[in-house]
Amino acid sequence: MNKPAIVELEFGLAYFVLSMFYWLYEGTRRPGQRKKGEKSAYSVFNPGCEAIEGTLTAEQFERDLQYRPLAGT
Repeated sequence: MNKPAIVELEFGLAYFVLSMFYWLYEGTRRPGQRKKGEKSAYSVFNPGCEAIEGTLTAEQFERDLQYRPLAGT
């Protein structure tokens, strides 16, 4: 008789799902739980809506699509 798929996967699937919940919880810390000077990946949560380094902005994307030089250069 064939075993159900859940029996064949045993604990691996449960471990994977619980791990994903843990990383989701850790990744959504409140701003008060951040280290001093640590910025949020979401600029709206940073003082002055400051974006982190390496963030792609709409202006950069449009400039790249239209091959425009940087403003002020």
